Amino acid sequence: MKKIYLHNLLYTTEIFISYIYSLINRVEPQDEIHFKTQQSGKDLTRPDMVGVNEKQEEILIIESKFWAGLTENQPIAYLKRLEESNYSGVKILLFICPEKRINSLWSELKRKCNNEFSVLKNKNSEYYNFDVKEELTITITSWDKIINIIRQELVTNNLDILLSDINQLDGLCSRMDEEAFLPLKEKDVGVDIAKRIYGYIQLIDKFTDKLKIKLNVNTDGLKCRHFREGYKQYLMINDQWGVSLEFNLEYWIKKAETPFWIGIKDSNWNYAPEIKDELLAIKKIDINQVFIGKYDFTYIPIFLPFGVSEDVVVNNVIDFIDEIFVRLSFSKS
Repeated sequence: MKKIYLHNLLYTTEIFISYIYSLINRVEPQDEIHFKTQQSGKDLTRPDMVGVNEKQEEILIIESKFWAGLTENQPIAYLKRLEESNYSGVKILLFICPEKRINSLWSELKRKCNNEFSVLKNKNSEYYNFDVKEELTITITSWDKIINIIRQELVTNNLDILLSDINQLDGLCSRMDEEAFLPLKEKDVGVDIAKRIYGYIQLIDKFTDKLKIKLNVNTDGLKCRHFREGYKQYLMINDQWGVSLEFNLEYWIKKAETPFWIGIKDSNWNYAPEIKDELLAIKKIDINQVFIGKYDFTYIPIFLPFGVSEDVVVNNVIDFIDEIFVRLSFSKS
């Protein structure tokens, strides 16, 4: 019975590997792939799983994410680790996350890769995948998709012995995916967390003060206000654009991995359909992350630089906002 169970587990692994290669529209290799967990690399990277062939050449790196942010090593150090592998075929970095997080996590992965690699090529727009270099690909999928593919194959092949395991895993992933309140860790209630959140709110005020110096900004009669998901300051810029500068928890969770957003309307505080088209000219903006949000504002994520002082952060954000309104004002002239 144990031998049958182990054989069926190997079959499940084969289903998983086939699915990974289908994500990048490639045929799986002839190499027999074995998985190792928590394998440290020379650069101290330690992904969740590494797939190797019989020569111990690394072919796959798999990192599972629920709601934790990307670490300093992700994804660049992982891609460089695969790049150093002697394996001659395609090498894949796969992220697995909840279905609801795919869009925001994928956008963050692309943004980080764009900062490091000169060209990202998407060979098939149906899938979330990019070649960052020849035979080096990054892709993403959800726990739901993986579990459903494996379950379907098990049912088709009458492998009921493994179905209960898959169903248990499905239940666990669903709870992790849907849980409104994530279990607390001791570090989650440290004073540093409170200071960080309060600092985010203060940054909105500091952005506003700096914008008043650099741009034609008017806040007369336009109040800042706290709301359930965060904090915002309304502004009028260049007498042409109604603006909402926000620390927004909802958009941070659902739209892109940043707490800061800028929403724009026309001078009469009405929806301005031309904004999104004009933003296409700004290379720093991923147009897929621009969306029409509450009250018909066109929202753009604001990403902060890491590892720098507050002054550098503020100046970086102001330069970004200035670039947006230089472009929008040019379109009006």
